Amino acid sequence: MKIERKSSHEVFSPASYDDPDGVAYRVVACVAELTDVSPMDLPPLTDSVDPDALAGVVESTSEGNCSIVFPFAGAQVNVVGNGDVYAFIPQFSGPGSKN
Repeated sequence: MKIERKSSHEVFSPASYDDPDGVAYRVVACVAELTDVSPMDLPPLTDSVDPDALAGVVESTSEGNCSIVFPFAGAQVNVVGNGDVYAFIPQFSGPGSKN
């Protein structure tokens, strides 16, 4: 699994079809990296999204023509249909922000 830091307030994990970890694992890893918190110390992902439904959407829309956006552990997460995962801190992103 690869996690790229886009800025101090945003990380990205590109989809990889040879990656044995699922999209839910990459969501947790991205948010842990972004917030500098151990994955074990984050709240359960199921408090924010159904991991099985998330995986089902990614598996059924490999062209990336949809995305699922949800809050998780203080971050905003965007999972694109092709499996790419973006996570960012909301107060530092959006219109007028300087990343």
